[in-house]
Amino acid sequence: MSRQRTKVPFHYAEAMHSIFYTPVYTAISRGFCAEEGLAVELYTCRPGENSTALVADGRADAAQSSPSVGLVSAARGESGFPLHFAQINRRDGFFIVARPGRGSFGWKDLEGADLLPASFAAQPWLSLQYCLRKKGVDPNAIRLTRHASLDEAEQAFRQGQGDFVHLPQPYAERLIVQGVGQLAAAIGPQIGPVGFSSLTAARDRVLRRDPVLVSFTRAFAKAQQWVQTAPANELAEAVQPFFPDTDKAVLTRAVTRYRDQETWALQPLLSERDFDVIQDIFYTGGAIKERHPYAEIVDTGIAREVMAGGSGR
Repeated sequence: MSRQRTKVPFHYAEAMHSIFYTPVYTAISRGFCAEEGLAVELYTCRPGENSTALVADGRADAAQSSPSVGLVSAARGESGFPLHFAQINRRDGFFIVARPGRGSFGWKDLEGADLLPASFAAQPWLSLQYCLRKKGVDPNAIRLTRHASLDEAEQAFRQGQGDFVHLPQPYAERLIVQGVGQLAAAIGPQIGPVGFSSLTAARDRVLRRDPVLVSFTRAFAKAQQWVQTAPANELAEAVQPFFPDTDKAVLTRAVTRYRDQETWALQPLLSERDFDVIQDIFYTGGAIKERHPYAEIVDTGIAREVMAGGSGR
């Protein structure tokens, strides 16, 4: 009898729990991580926690974050902050959901309306503002009611707060399927390709191409390919364990909507072009005062090794 290899524990932290990160979930549930000898422990940050901080202090091997987090660190004059090494999403994954029965949506409808924004973190709101300015809408003309988490925003909308709510999946789809809201707009197609979400890890581990990070990225890259062609019902089944309280019908619609919008990156390489767009969002939104070099925030060594078929061992 062959001896089974002991799996290496791999601690992964996510800043937000959303179907937006389906490629990561499927890397775990479809066995791609196990094939690479990894036993992944997934941790979702609580309100006020920072996934990148968990990486920085060694509590996580890798985390879901965004290059924008590195941009803000660089803008503060910090050094040695974690590097971003693989792209998860290249579209904004948030939606504007309206009260049912409003009729057709026009972007100017938001001016003077009550919006519950996804303001638990800087990026979703800055990205929405970027989209609004492209559409000729003054963000300052919108009345905002902020909540500390996505769950709180969804529940507040259910209870009658706001004319519109700004949410990712499956939050948005639940409201739509249950008749509590109707889809007004998807932000992703309006902005186009952007380095929205990425994998990040400690700088020294990324630069030396830590074999464990390479293995995780290889599993993630397999999942990136799988999610592009898998039947929607199988894709929903793959993420169901991470969303046990969400109906499979909702999950199926949510993953289909994301895939149709080309939300998930096709490969782990985070391009400079996509990085430049998220930097533009933060620069024009006033979150950073100067632009920073791509190589200061992103390292492509691991992604390139995986895409070239390197073993990492």
